Amino acid sequence: MINPAALVLTDGSIFRGESVGAEGEVVGELVFYRSATGYQEALIDPAYAGKIVTFTTSHIGNTGINDQDNRFASIAPSAVVMRAHSLIPSHFRSRESFSALLRRRNIIAISEIDTRELSQRALNAGTLSSCIITGDYSDRELQQKAVQYFAERESTHLPHSLNLINHLVEA
Repeated sequence: MINPAALVLTDGSIFRGESVGAEGEVVGELVFYRSATGYQEALIDPAYAGKIVTFTTSHIGNTGINDQDNRFASIAPSAVVMRAHSLIPSHFRSRESFSALLRRRNIIAISEIDTRELSQRALNAGTLSSCIITGDYSDRELQQKAVQYFAERESTHLPHSLNLINHLVEA
């Protein structure tokens, strides 16, 4: 059974795919993991804390997850984006599939995304905020949800004041 999901960028672009992790909605900065190996290491790298990690390698999860290489005390990214995921891991040390780990640790993930196009957009646009929404929604519903999430993330509940007197430049 395919569970639909969508990746929505701040420019309104929508990438539809398949949910392969936990169900739900997440907002974050889109970052890219360009290595052909080491997807397990990317999950525990503190540099990816709270980010939406996009794996640019075509297949993720081929060797599954094993307990000997990483302990997975905490998983850093808030979500994962990939082109394709491996349903059945093929390694003698594998204890579970990549998608099973993501579901067990409540990490939202989307597969079947054109990561090459996504990378190109990021190169042209710079920093990209995005959200992943699982479920079957129309484009309009997805964009409405995304606008709400982006506004909540980028705004503050506290008033800000500026003391411009201390920053005057004398001529």
